[in-house]
Amino acid sequence: MRSIRIILPAFWLAVLAWSPPGASTLQAQEPSPYGQFEVLILPEYEHPGVEVRIEGSVKPGQFPRYLELDVSPNTRVALLTKPGPQGEPVSERIESREENGRTYLPVDVSEARFVLRYFFNPFDGESVERTFTYELTTNELLSEFHLIIQKPAVARNFKHSLTEAEEQVGEFGLIYYQQHVQELLAGASFSVTVDYDNPTNAFTMTELQTRMERKQAEGDADVETLGERPLSLITVLFVLALLGVCMFIVLRLWSRRKATASDVTLRKARNDAPTDSADSLEERKFCNGCGAPRRSGARFCSECGKEF
Repeated sequence: MRSIRIILPAFWLAVLAWSPPGASTLQAQEPSPYGQFEVLILPEYEHPGVEVRIEGSVKPGQFPRYLELDVSPNTRVALLTKPGPQGEPVSERIESREENGRTYLPVDVSEARFVLRYFFNPFDGESVERTFTYELTTNELLSEFHLIIQKPAVARNFKHSLTEAEEQVGEFGLIYYQQHVQELLAGASFSVTVDYDNPTNAFTMTELQTRMERKQAEGDADVETLGERPLSLITVLFVLALLGVCMFIVLRLWSRRKATASDVTLRKARNDAPTDSADSLEERKFCNGCGAPRRSGARFCSECGKEF
């Protein structure tokens, strides 16, 4: 019996030792259900505070999903946009929840693609200094994601804490800072701090409208200036050369027509000139008065004295 008691623990220890390596970490190594996950941070875009837009897609066969997204306690509005029955976008309002000292958005993802927008205001309206920290924390693994910060168009002394961000310039000179993050475990946090000054307390959308109006005005001014601008030297020379060619062609045509008319007149005169017939030549050999033969070189008839 003592040998049996010794063999049985050894057997189970061998079975446990045979377990595949890394079996305890299979859950952590499971790939993320999200194919795309992009976080766009828009400070003072068209409203006071910060707007956050999350565009995501769920891999086939991985939805519906339940996503818990940690947010700031002063988050005001949250909207989930997804395709409707006819393909049109449909927005659904989401109310934040508080639990164990954390505030989060409960997001039921029932479609392959979704857009989540929410707003929070960490700024003091009486100060021109702006500073805030954004933290991304979810209850699900993100294999990779992109975090993008849009620099406010009215910002001065703009700074951010991203260490590997790429700067990109968009339409109307808007600047974006984008960083690619390889992995974010469930429950972990990725944070970024932003600092800048806004001396005018204006929004990016307001500055964009001003830039668009200025560009439109400059375009109209260019059109008016082009209409009033005097002709350049090259244009004048081109016009003169073109007139010269036209005058040359007209003169050549006129001279050819004149030469043709002269030739026709000459030929007509030649055709109308009188010719000596045989009868007239015969009459010149005899005197018209008496019929006597006419001597060569005589001006008067030798018989009747009539002048030839």
